Amino acid sequence: MNEERTVTTEFLEHKHRFDSENELIKQLEKKPMTEGEVKEMLSRGYIDLGWAKLNKRFSPLVDELRQRGLIVPDAPLTFEKFKSNDPGLLSIRHSTLQQMEMQEYSDFRNTFVPSGQSKLTSQDKRKYPDFKVYEDFPLDMDGQRKNKVQHYSYNQNGKHYVSGSGFMTANVIHMNPGDENRYVWFTNAKNVYDRSRKELTAIFKELGVNEVPASERIY
Repeated sequence: MNEERTVTTEFLEHKHRFDSENELIKQLEKKPMTEGEVKEMLSRGYIDLGWAKLNKRFSPLVDELRQRGLIVPDAPLTFEKFKSNDPGLLSIRHSTLQQMEMQEYSDFRNTFVPSGQSKLTSQDKRKYPDFKVYEDFPLDMDGQRKNKVQHYSYNQNGKHYVSGSGFMTANVIHMNPGDENRYVWFTNAKNVYDRSRKELTAIFKELGVNEVPASERIY
């Protein structure tokens, strides 16, 4: 009788664990955990050595859950969150930085504290000690390159059109009338440029930098 109770109890324990595991899988299928959540869960309340042991113990299970899509990468850091992480620095998108004119970039750099000076002094009127770059490449647009803004040009009815400029962008590609993606790629590049110039106008105004007039920009 005692043996029967022991077997029954053991069976029920396995059944309880089985049901718990199935419920966990169902929850993860509805809402997968992120890598950050897994790391926080396994490290909370542990010192480095304890976390390392726990991480090693659960590593095979975590790898299996990743392969099943039940643990997913963390959401990309938004530009707003990027800015809020270091409010004392000026934040700028990489694509926006590339579309400055050379003179603009030189003036922009000169508004920050020289590298030999660690912080702003009471006599220094500059607002920021330095700037930081938000990596927004690759841009999620057809016709754009992996790590550079790509601009386009074309001729029509005796007029020359260019989507944008910037001394750190890729060389402008001239498109022929028969190019299938001509207008889509040109429009995408123009949208990138217009957004960046709007951002630069605001940044330059805040820093007291002179913006190069559109008629003088190098295309």
